Amino acid sequence: SGAENIIIGISEMKGTLNNTTLEIPEGTKQFVLNNPSSVGAVYFLCLLSSHYDVKKLEEIVMLIDPSIEDCQYVRYLKDELLLRKDLEIGTDAPSFCLKNSREEVICLENYQGKYLFIDFGASWSIPSVRRYNQLLSLYREYCGYNFDIVSVSLDSDECDWKNYLAEVNPQWEFISDFLYWSSPVTKHYRVLNLPYGVLVDTQGKIVLINPSIDKLKRYLKQVLEN
Repeated sequence: SGAENIIIGISEMKGTLNNTTLEIPEGTKQFVLNNPSSVGAVYFLCLLSSHYDVKKLEEIVMLIDPSIEDCQYVRYLKDELLLRKDLEIGTDAPSFCLKNSREEVICLENYQGKYLFIDFGASWSIPSVRRYNQLLSLYREYCGYNFDIVSVSLDSDECDWKNYLAEVNPQWEFISDFLYWSSPVTKHYRVLNLPYGVLVDTQGKIVLINPSIDKLKRYLKQVLEN
């Protein structure tokens, strides 16, 4: 659909902005303020939307002139805000069921009662592949403390994915629907770049959204070792 194409295009463009400096998001707010009816300004805001929390993004979206409110990028931002409000700290983690490489269905509910890090990556994403070793170290340290990981792969080629799994011999479940950026799971969890992750607590509530490995480790140390 047109909406899916917008999401895919924005997601892929964000891959080129991983090294964006903090000054650019601040400049974007001023750019929208100075050009409230510019579709280009709104498009650029879409590309950088992941740099803002819900409150700040909402403030900027309110600066957009009503004359372009039917623009596809404005609609995308409004949808993004609604979805982000559903995906906030303390809310229930969206349910999912996907198959692993053995054709077994793995669901979020399988991990009830555990702290679960939902890792989003892909065999084609070099940053995701690099992060696997960091997660492996974390997993080995805390798997005995009621902690687990599930990796949701944004792959489109099942053969390439299985070859990657054969190389790394993962210690936790890897699952995929092979729908790439069109996977419903990416929409529900607001996955706009890779790698990405969400930590869910024993009650199924979201406690961390896209934390760094260091932040994730500090949190787990605090809640699991004390």
